[in-house]
Amino acid sequence: MLRKNVVYFGLLQGAEYLAPFLAIPIMARTLGTAEYGKIALTQAILAYFILTVEFGFNYTATRDAARSSDDNRKLQLLFGEIFGAKLILFVLTSIAAILLTIFLHKTLGILLLIAQLSALANVFSPIWLLQGIERVGPAALISSSIKFSALGIVFIISKTDPRIESFAAVIFGFNLLSSIALLIYTHRRYKITSLKFSPRKSFKRLTREKSAFFSSAASSFYRSSNSIILGMTASMGSVGIYSICEKVVRVAQELNRPIAMATYPRLSSKLDKNTNCFQLAIFRRTFFAFLLIGAGSSASLFLFADKIFIFLTGSISDEALLSLKIMSAAPLIASINLILGVQVMHSINQSSQFAKMVFAAGIFSFFLIGPMSYFFFATGAAITYIASELLLLVQLAAFHNRRRAAYEKTT
Repeated sequence: MLRKNVVYFGLLQGAEYLAPFLAIPIMARTLGTAEYGKIALTQAILAYFILTVEFGFNYTATRDAARSSDDNRKLQLLFGEIFGAKLILFVLTSIAAILLTIFLHKTLGILLLIAQLSALANVFSPIWLLQGIERVGPAALISSSIKFSALGIVFIISKTDPRIESFAAVIFGFNLLSSIALLIYTHRRYKITSLKFSPRKSFKRLTREKSAFFSSAASSFYRSSNSIILGMTASMGSVGIYSICEKVVRVAQELNRPIAMATYPRLSSKLDKNTNCFQLAIFRRTFFAFLLIGAGSSASLFLFADKIFIFLTGSISDEALLSLKIMSAAPLIASINLILGVQVMHSINQSSQFAKMVFAAGIFSFFLIGPMSYFFFATGAAITYIASELLLLVQLAAFHNRRRAAYEKTT
């Protein structure tokens, strides 16, 4: 079952990250790097909205679903709580998006409103529930087929109606279509996706899960803010370059995600605050797999950086090449951060401690990105990205070393 889940989550992550990645050559060559930078900036702002709607539920709610996987009644109540909480958050982000359009350029304002389709998609998505009960097979096929079909529409648009708004409508709209299709499937198959909810219980859930949200928010803060601040201090061309580099790196990092998603329910059910994670066989195997995939991804990005960028945009500059080579270290560093941070610390109820670590990295990034992007453009943003990931890694290593030493003293 575990191996099948890894394959299914591979399909899901392929749909989530690989499909938009494969659309980059079409859009970047049709629109140009500067115009593509507008879409990239919109996606950076959207990341905050999606993060708010998710609220860390992709980990905490998945954990709760895994622990109640044999009780359909509990799962139905859990889905209602999470749906209600996400709907409340979506309304708040929609208000924020409308207010932001007042201050943005007209084109960016329109793109941001279109992008809210992706935030709404997160409200309806039952992926976290299917992950928790380890039933993602058909859902992975449904989601991947819908999202990869968007590539064909993007290609047709590039030949018939190559406007930036048309590309945005397809990119963000197909996310909503996929989520609705998954919701219908899950309801018909498992009868546990009731859209009824108690606002009081949903509000209580939001209050209870705030630590997980803050850790996710801090992580997204320093990753997404790079593009936004770069857009303030440099040209849209630099935003486009950095965004393309970041998406290449993100795809490489996500190679570990299917393993992470498949093992997380089991890992979270075995771990608690008194368990030494390094003694668990499933943790050791997962950690080794993460290291192997992360190291291979980083080496490949460094060696083939020029070819990758030329394939995506048709040309390359010194700024683009250096930025991608610097960021090539990210898959390896992020792989270690993923398992030591997200996988383990949420499982042992140390979300608040993890939030503090990520917040420290976010503050460091926030103060560094301004001068770095002003003087070094996209390359400065790339350096900031790697420096922040390294700071998080150092904090996680220190925490787990202290925890292991304390465990050894008591045994």
